[in-house]
Amino acid sequence: MPHFMLRKLGLYDTDLHSHNVVLANYEGKTGHSLGAVQLEVCVGSIVRKTLFMVIAAIPNYNLLLGREWIHGVGVVPSTMHQRLIIWREDGLVENVEADQSAYVSDTCIVTLQNFDKNLASIAPCGEQDAAFDPNEVVSKNVYHSVKLHPTHGFCWEREDIEKPLSEDAYPPASGWVNFNEYGD
Repeated sequence: MPHFMLRKLGLYDTDLHSHNVVLANYEGKTGHSLGAVQLEVCVGSIVRKTLFMVIAAIPNYNLLLGREWIHGVGVVPSTMHQRLIIWREDGLVENVEADQSAYVSDTCIVTLQNFDKNLASIAPCGEQDAAFDPNEVVSKNVYHSVKLHPTHGFCWEREDIEKPLSEDAYPPASGWVNFNEYGD
């Protein structure tokens, strides 16, 4: 569970229990969590106590329900349909749909440092001259991006800016929340 969810649930760091479990993230890096907390989780008609590790990160999820919860409850998860299928004891099937508002689109900006000219010569669907011209002079103040056009498909866009948006010539990350705004 991300630390900000602890705050949204009205809990504090004093509600956490210390432990010595080492966690690994999706990049394979290991670290410790801030602590563990046991909560009653209600999904559809199922209510079950579940132990969560609280982490100091801002991921793109609110809570991860692991194998122990999924198999212990006996639900069938469908990633494709973004829902849980619950086989109830009375013989009925319950569908619990995921909250689609949780998905945030992220925009990647291509800069001089991370732009691969070999891939850029492959034009997305659309006009032939929409591809990146490798002979074109590129400055630090030019950003290239791929946009989805309703009729032409993916098209390259070039944007000239007056000055870099940051000292390292990368634009600021979008979609991230300042972790400090939640307070301690």
